[in-house]
Parts: sequence; structure tokens; C-alpha cells
Amino acid sequence: MKAKAYVIALWVLLWFGVATIWVEGRWAASVLEAGIFGLSAAAMFQRGPIRWHWALGILTAIAAWGVVQRAFHWTLAPAQTEWAILYWLAAACFVGLGLATGRESFLSGLLWFGAAMSALALAQLYTSKGQILWFIPTHEDDRIFGVFPNYNNYAAFIELLFPLALWRTLKSRRNWWIYAAVASVMFGSVIASTSRAGTALVTLELAAVPLLAMRRDAAKQRSGARLLLIVTGVMAFTLVAGPQAVWQRLWQPDPYALRREFLESAMAMVRARPLTGFGLGTWTTAYPAYAVADFGVIANHAHCEWGQWAAEGGLGVVALMAALFVLALRSGIKCVWSIGLTAVMIHACVDYPLVRLGLGSWWFAMLGAAIGRSPKNRDSPQPARE
Repeated sequence: MKAKAYVIALWVLLWFGVATIWVEGRWAASVLEAGIFGLSAAAMFQRGPIRWHWALGILTAIAAWGVVQRAFHWTLAPAQTEWAILYWLAAACFVGLGLATGRESFLSGLLWFGAAMSALALAQLYTSKGQILWFIPTHEDDRIFGVFPNYNNYAAFIELLFPLALWRTLKSRRNWWIYAAVASVMFGSVIASTSRAGTALVTLELAAVPLLAMRRDAAKQRSGARLLLIVTGVMAFTLVAGPQAVWQRLWQPDPYALRREFLESAMAMVRARPLTGFGLGTWTTAYPAYAVADFGVIANHAHCEWGQWAAEGGLGVVALMAALFVLALRSGIKCVWSIGLTAVMIHACVDYPLVRLGLGSWWFAMLGAAIGRSPKNRDSPQPARE
């Protein structure tokens, strides 16, 4: 299997993960896990061991911790922990293959898919009526964003790709205006999603990418006109999306309502089992005994992934994820297009962008791509043919 074939196969898996993120059943995640395990096995069989990085060790250690929880009966729901073990092993595989395919062509496949998804999100803005692609019914009675029923998950998806579009606008020798248009559509779609965290984070990315890019003389020489086009496009698509809804949400009297109670419950769970946790993947089972309020709905997630990691895995899992956060932060400084990795981890403080493997797989694969670049190739302009 040639290197290009691995890139295409990884694209297909990542595209499938997002395209089926609306699926409520387990089958979509299982197909994605089986696919990445099979692709990783093929890569190791034909190309030798996957390049090692300590990030792989962290993810493997989290999966191993789930095995320990299962073996010592520290988990409240063994089956849920078993599913979680598969999730973390799949995450390690996505990082490993990202390490092997961290090239411009791989990133292009992700960016163009994200561009199509953001255009679809704007097209569906007032017409979807809670239906995926206008014909697949969901439990939502509001707007759908591409194939994302959850607006915060959609915003986190764009947070990953928006810096890449900005970076290529500033660094590309040809067709830079196309990337400026892509960045503008992406920004507008996040405004349309009404995600407060997403709006704040893409706005910070809009400021951070040019600042980091202009550290380099090559970017300074051609950044003026490009920045002007980006700002103009962003303002135009913000008006198209309609900023009123997100503006009203930003000024709500208690923006942390509901999330505060979930976090308090998570902290109570951490105090009860700080070291062992309640078992990876067992939030839904463990939460009712520690709920501080009854909202009349099933709490599938903590709305703070850091708190959920602590409740399920104990403080050790949080420490391991904090190490990945530091790695993502360092990668964003050295490899500017990857600052979206840090943005998503910050978003995880108030939501759950990585819980679903369909979206989490993108974060892990892009982390692998960022850390897999050799120092001399980091942030290099894309080839002229692109």
C-alpha cells in the first residue's frame, strides 16, 4: 500500500466519522474504530512500526488504566469502560497515522471537507427544520449545522480548521484568496451556530494566527492586503449569518447555568474517588448519585470534559490529558496552523468536543500531523501547485 493510499484511507475514515456524527447508535463509532485498527495494522505490516512519540504512550496509558479499572472492579459499568478502552486505543492509532501522514496533501483533504461542511451549515441555517441534509429526521426541532445536531460540537470542529485556512491565506504563493474565502465562510458559520465559546475562540484565532505568522519576514511582505481581505470577508459572512442570536447569548445573566451544577457533581465524584475514578466511560451511570440538581433530562455528559475525565478516570487521567494540552500548545506556537488543537482543549472546559470519536478523531489525527512535521518543514508554505 503506497503512502498516498494511506492518506486517502485516513481521509475516508475521518470524513466518515464526521458524516455520521449525528448517529445515536453505537455502530458508527464501532465502524470507525474497526477501520482505524485495520488501517494501523496494515501500516505496521507493510511499512514497519509506526513512528513513536510520547503522545502515543499517554493515550495507550489511558486505555491501559481502563483495563486496570475493569480488572479490579473499580468501574460501575464494565461494558461502558470496555467501549471507552477502544476509544482511547483508536485515539492512539489516529495520532500514530497522523504522525506518518503529516503533510500538506493530508491537511488539504481535511480543510476542503471542513469548507464544504461550513458552506452546508450556512445553507441549512433557516431551512433544515431539525433534519440532517434536509431529509434525515432527528430529535432536534431547531437548526442543524452541516451534519452536527450539536452546535458546540460544530463550533469545535471549525475551531480545528479555521487556523489552517488563515495560515494558508497568509502563506500561500497562489490561490490565497480562495483560502481567505474559506476562512470567512468558516467564521460566519460559527457565528451562525450561536456557540459562545466557539465565537470567542475563533475570534481569538483570527487575531493569533496573523500575529504568530508575522514573526516571519516572508509573511510580513504580503500580509497587508490578505489581512484586509480576511477581515472584510469575516465581517461580510458575520452579517450573512446574523450575529444577533450569539450576541444575545453572550449577554445572558448567568452564562454558566446548568454547566455549573454538572461541574459541581463532577467535583463531588472526584472527591469520592480521586485516584481510581468511577470507570472510563461511566459518567451517565455514576452521575445520578452525585447530582446536585434535577433538570428532568438524562445527563449524558458533564459539559466539562476535564471534569468528566477526572470523575471517570481519576486525577491521573487529567494529568495525562494536561500533558497533551501542553503538547498541543507547544505545537501551536511552533506550527501556527495547529493552534486549533489548543482552542478545542480550552473549549473542553465548558463542553464535550472530544467525547464522540467522530469529532475526537480529527483532533487526534491533526495532533499527530502537527508533531510529525520535521522542524525544517514546520509552517512551510504549501507547494506552488496547490
